[in-house]
Amino acid sequence: MATFTVERLDLFPNGTVVKAYPRNAFHQGQSGAPTAAATAEATMSSGKAELTGLVEGAPYVAYANVGNLDTYLEIRSATVAASALTQPSIARPSTHKLLGWSFDPDLASGAKILETAGTLHAVKVFVPEACKISNIHMWMTTKGATLTALENGLGLFQESTRKLLGNIAIAELITAWEGATGEIKLPLVEAVNVSAGHSIVGAYFKGTTAPTFATAAPTIGVLNANVATTNSRFFTGDTGLTTALPNPITASMVASSQAFWVGFS
Repeated sequence: MATFTVERLDLFPNGTVVKAYPRNAFHQGQSGAPTAAATAEATMSSGKAELTGLVEGAPYVAYANVGNLDTYLEIRSATVAASALTQPSIARPSTHKLLGWSFDPDLASGAKILETAGTLHAVKVFVPEACKISNIHMWMTTKGATLTALENGLGLFQESTRKLLGNIAIAELITAWEGATGEIKLPLVEAVNVSAGHSIVGAYFKGTTAPTFATAAPTIGVLNANVATTNSRFFTGDTGLTTALPNPITASMVASSQAFWVGFS
């Protein structure tokens, strides 16, 4: 038999009872836990919950109800941990204790201002597995100035529907964008559960001076190679925004050369 150690405090806070069920116990559109008994269960303590008695290599789903939200994590048990030799030699978001990013920060080669007041500038961010996003990270190279109260925005959108999933409180956003340069960690008003795949981060500004952020290869058209319009990786959307983020993004997605670095935690 095998074990799996859950170490995802972002999904399962300490004190949460995490249960493991066979993957095939879940169906499309599953709500709540299966009716069958769990294969294993453990309580998160000091950031860990060890699920024992699993079949080696078999797929399972770790489940818990957290704050009245059903939370799922696909897992696969093993008898030994991966050795250093099996670890990838290139950086992954987990290398930086992040859940996902728009690109490896090692590739950041320039900086770009949030051009055109009131225009939504957006990037797609990939996460390899379902997770709960609590914060959006950016790297500010030049701070903004005299940003207009209640008229700046940063939010998280669902990829296929382009609906707004969560946002940063405007007052907190303006304080950060007018604050110290370097990495800024911006908490969503409420954490958001997302599925594996891409989510969209979109931002706009209004004020005297827009903030400037780290980017990859600014102005290089190959950033959106083989994709365009709704499939663009970096793009602009709605214009004329003032007091709120669009919900959903309604304007045509126009491929952009502004490849802002964004991360999730």
